Amino acid sequence: MVSNGGDDITGRAQSFLLNVSYTGRQELGLGLDIKHQRLPMRGFDDTIAFTSAIITMQYYF
Repeated sequence: MVSNGGDDITGRAQSFLLNVSYTGRQELGLGLDIKHQRLPMRGFDDTIAFTSAIITMQYYF
C-alpha cells in the first residue's frame, strides 16, 4: 500500500522517545535511545506499531 500525502493515516500518529545517557566520565559517553511509534492506518483492523532502539558510544582519546 502506497501513501498519497497521508491519506492512509486515519487518526493521530503518535511517537514516544526515551533517551538514557551516561556522562560520568569526561572521555566516555554512552547512550540508549528507544523510540515507539503508532500509526492508525486505513484498511487495517489494528494500529501499526513499531519500536526501535539505538545504542551509542563515544570515546574521546
